[in-house]
Amino acid sequence: MSKVKIVCVTPVKNEEWILDRFLSCTSLWADHIIIADQNSNDNTPEICKKYQKVIYFQNLIENYDEEARQKLLLNKAREIPGPKLIFALDADEFITSNSLQTNEWNELKNLSPGTSLHLKWINVYPGFKKYWSPNFNLPFAFIDDGTVHSGNKIHSARIPINEKLLKYSNDIKVLHFQYTDWERMKSKHRWYLCYEKINIKNKPIGNYRIYSHMYRIKKSDKKMFNPDWIDYYENNGINMKTVNVDQTYWWDKEVLNYLDKHGNEYFKNEKIWGIDWVATGKKINRISESYKDPRGIILKLVHFWLENTKKYENRYINKIDTLFAGLINKFS
Repeated sequence: MSKVKIVCVTPVKNEEWILDRFLSCTSLWADHIIIADQNSNDNTPEICKKYQKVIYFQNLIENYDEEARQKLLLNKAREIPGPKLIFALDADEFITSNSLQTNEWNELKNLSPGTSLHLKWINVYPGFKKYWSPNFNLPFAFIDDGTVHSGNKIHSARIPINEKLLKYSNDIKVLHFQYTDWERMKSKHRWYLCYEKINIKNKPIGNYRIYSHMYRIKKSDKKMFNPDWIDYYENNGINMKTVNVDQTYWWDKEVLNYLDKHGNEYFKNEKIWGIDWVATGKKINRISESYKDPRGIILKLVHFWLENTKKYENRYINKIDTLFAGLINKFS
């Protein structure tokens, strides 16, 4: 019987801020790392060339489409002969290093074909002292059985899931570094709000509440970060804690593209106006007065309410949200 190979599949776009770290860590446990690069304009291609295990290719799809990129990655992984355990990780996600010495890790290759591996997701706070985690595991890997993947354009399951073949792990976890650069996270969420306005037509207040969930983590749910989760990586000379902050995030450039294409009035209901878009444009030599805040007093009041209640959730807030949603519909 052929040896089961561990393959990590990862979509990227402008992940220079963390890609070196990701590839260094993942190279310690994966046999192959497949990178689908969707039009990065940073040093992503050069970084990938440094790693022997990386199989790099261009994702030429112009639009954001998670299902399409997941299919590209799985098809590329299936070009590797033999049985495979496929991990689907983003560039800001890391297998906890103490997982790699557990019996559970060593037994993964013996799972039945089609089995999906569901792991605890550890959201790391800035400073690497605390984290929070959802109270459910997420599907991050599976023993490939050739099943055709079916997903969604956004917030899609990354792998095929057979509900009869599920494995929940206690020892193996995934560290999520998105929140270690808080400003970058906020930039990404502003882009999400615009994307969903264009493609999904979700209600702006409810949408903002979804993308501000990280502010509503209860104090009791904020746990102490376990140094064992990164010790093995650090002992191999990998810098795990430095965050290289870029004050002009590529997500903001994408929002400016949306403003150019659709106009700022189109996005006036979305809570993206907490930054000065005119000043942001000037930083990248895109000087335009059309990026000015288009909101009137009613919308500014609604967004003031959202900003100052983002840490709370109760039925009274929900009632006022409903009232403000009516105002938005009336005056938009």
